[in-house]
Parts: sequence; C-alpha cells; structure tokens
Amino acid sequence: MSFVGKIKNFFYGSNIDSLVLAGGFSFGTGDRQKYVQQGYLMNPYVYSAVNIITNAAKQVPFNVYRVTDQKAFSKYKSLPAYSNSGLSAKQAVLKERSMEEVEGTGINEVMKYPNPNQGWGEWFEAAIGYKLITGESFIHGIKTDSGNNAGAIREMWVLPSQFVEISATNVIEPVITGYELKIFEGLKLEPDEVMHWKYFNPSYDGTKEETLHGLSPLTAAFREALISNGTGDSIGSIMDNAGASGVLSLQDAGAMNEEQAKKLRDTYYKNYTGKNRGKIIITAANLKWQEIGMSPKDMQVVDIRKMSMRDIYAVYGLKSELGNDSENSTYNNVSEANRSLYLNRVLPELDTIRDELNRWLADSWNQARGTNYYIDYDISGIPALQDDMKLLVESIQKAWWTTGNEKRMFTGFGKRDDMDKIFLPTNIVPYEDDMLDEDAAKQILANYAESTNGN
Repeated sequence: MSFVGKIKNFFYGSNIDSLVLAGGFSFGTGDRQKYVQQGYLMNPYVYSAVNIITNAAKQVPFNVYRVTDQKAFSKYKSLPAYSNSGLSAKQAVLKERSMEEVEGTGINEVMKYPNPNQGWGEWFEAAIGYKLITGESFIHGIKTDSGNNAGAIREMWVLPSQFVEISATNVIEPVITGYELKIFEGLKLEPDEVMHWKYFNPSYDGTKEETLHGLSPLTAAFREALISNGTGDSIGSIMDNAGASGVLSLQDAGAMNEEQAKKLRDTYYKNYTGKNRGKIIITAANLKWQEIGMSPKDMQVVDIRKMSMRDIYAVYGLKSELGNDSENSTYNNVSEANRSLYLNRVLPELDTIRDELNRWLADSWNQARGTNYYIDYDISGIPALQDDMKLLVESIQKAWWTTGNEKRMFTGFGKRDDMDKIFLPTNIVPYEDDMLDEDAAKQILANYAESTNGN
C-alpha cells in the first residue's frame, strides 16, 4: 500500500469522533467551538474557503425598495434570479416593474451602520462567516422603545454562535422559547429579539437543543480537515526535528579515523550549509552519501494536503482553482470558477439572508410605520457576472413587450415621462389601448411573423 493509502487508511479506519491528534482536528457531535478553534483558526484551507465566500458576498450591495405593484412583486419572488446557465431576464424585468428603490428610511440607516461599532461590510462578513463555520448565525436586534418607530429594530449585533444555546418546548415541532449567550455575564434573549440564520440540519440526536442548531459544513469535511491538520503538523515536525538526513563518508570506511571524520564534518557544515546551502562539493577524496531521511515530497505529504484542500473546497461549493490549485489554474478555469462562486455559492447565501432580513428587520419597520418596504440585493456590478449581465441586457432590449422605462431602469438610467409605452416591432409603432382594434393588432403581429419567417 502506498504511503498516501496508509495515511488515509489510518485516519478513515479510526473512530474519528474519539480520535484526538496532537495539534490536529478532534470532533464530537455538534462541537461548534472546535469548528472555530481547530477548523477556521488552524486549517488554512477552511480559512481560505470561508474568506473567499465572505469577501465575495460582502461586495454585493443591499438596497431598500418600496413595493409598487403587488401582483408583479409576487411573481418576482416566485421566480429564480439565476441558474447555471445565467441570469433570468423575466425576473429582472419583474423587479423593475414591481419595486422602486428608496433612500433615507430607518431600514437604510440600520443597514448602513448595523451598530455603533460596525459598518455593513464588517457586520455582514461576521454574519455569514459564523454561518459558514458553525452552520448558523445569531443576530441580536435591539428595538426602539417608544415613539413613531416603537418596535422597529435600530441595532443589529452578531453573536458568537459557538456560545449560543437555544431553549424550546419539545423535540418534535419545537417552539423556541429563548436564546442564551453562555459566556461572560451571559445574555438571555426573547425569540423575537434574535434572527437565527442557519443551514438545514437533518440530525435528530434526541435532544431538542442540538436539533434546533444549524449543521456546519465542517461536519461533512471533518475527515479532510483532520488529515490536512495532521500532515501540516508532520511537515512542521520534519522541519523542526529532522535530525540527520544522510551520512557522508569515505568509500573505504576504515581509512577515516575520528579526527578525520570531525574535520570532514566541520568542513561540510562551514562551506555547504546555511547561506551556502546547495553549493556543489568539489574534493579529491573518494566520498559516498547514504540517505537516511525522507523529505515531505518523498512522503507525499504535499499530495495529501492538495487532496484535502480540494475536498474541503468541494464541501464549501468552491472550485479548487480559487485556492491556487496549480494543476487547474488556467485563465479560463479561474474565470469560470469565479462565475461559479457567485452563481452556485454566494447568491444562494444572499437569497436566504435577504429573506430573513425581510422577515425580521424590514417587517419590524413595516409594522411600526405602516410601510411596504422590501430589502433586496443588486447583482449588476459584480465583475465575475458581467458577461451574464451583458446577455441579460441584450435579452431585455429585445423584449418588445417591456416598456422603454423598464429597459431604462434596468440598465441604470432614470425614467422618462414619454417612455411608459410598449413599442411593437413592426415599424416601431407606439401601442396605445385606443389606437388599434383587435383585428388590426392581430394583422400587425401576423405581418411581423411573416417578415421573420415565423422565427
């Protein structure tokens, strides 16, 4: 069996839940503190994967909108904005048709500075970071006590999720009764004071507390994180305690006495180690070299770590090209990996936090002020999706059934009073309700179909 096979057999054949590797990764069930301390803080690939996602996600701006067309808005929410094939033109048009962006609202202010210590970018990085590491994020909302905004959330604080416990009535169909931060002086919170953003957790271990927590991606990646940490320790041990890597001697061992051996050793260390490492030895003596150590390369440690990195990235939904995987890092591969990062990883995360912020933050303001605001993100400025945006704009420009203003608003231009019209393709004639009867409209469309050979 190869060295790689022996290493994997050792780790995979062991009882991982009880295995503790010195400086490595130890796992129990639901140990969120270990995910932070020994996962994110100790494993370079976990750290890298989490940071790639958080750095990409926090660059996407969130805005506040007023719903102006409830019917179109309902259709907008029911359609996906993207897929592997690209962005949805229909969903983009419905967004422009159903909402208008607003500024200066209480929601805008909270999202600009969620709390006195953080701006949106830093706050959002913490919120999504805890979720990626521990499987969940807990946001504590401080509400306005009185006045016109009574009950509206005015501050948002990200709690360290590895120290938050959940109280509930029972295991099956539980009703959450509160949250508690279990460090320092402690903090007990009511259910409506906390936004619990989490991943699906199918693990029912018989305790209502664990069942209510989100499932960390590291639960699935723990074997590879364990191997990666273990091989990292091995490399460090080799570098620190390598000892002699070989024996340099005369071909005729009996021809060298102790004094000659000491002189040869001193000459070698003086002339061929330290800053002189790598120089060629030139001598008239008949010497021989016997290797007695193994380098990290010979031990295939580098290959093991590379496989672990790819598996950890796969668990986080990332392509290994984003982690400088030299075997896959062509320009086209990296470009496609960046596109996949947003379509398959970042945008789904933004969808879920958008929904939670609307359920929790926006709703608190809508109820306090009697408004109809909606929080949504804007993908138009994402560099990795510019080719998709170009195709989307071209698709919308060809959609003659949309108004000029809908096209203008989507492409970043303001509305015009004379652009709330639909232009039919035939002679680019403005359509008015009282301009054509049904038969005339059918004839125009028939002429258009004939001129394009039915395409």
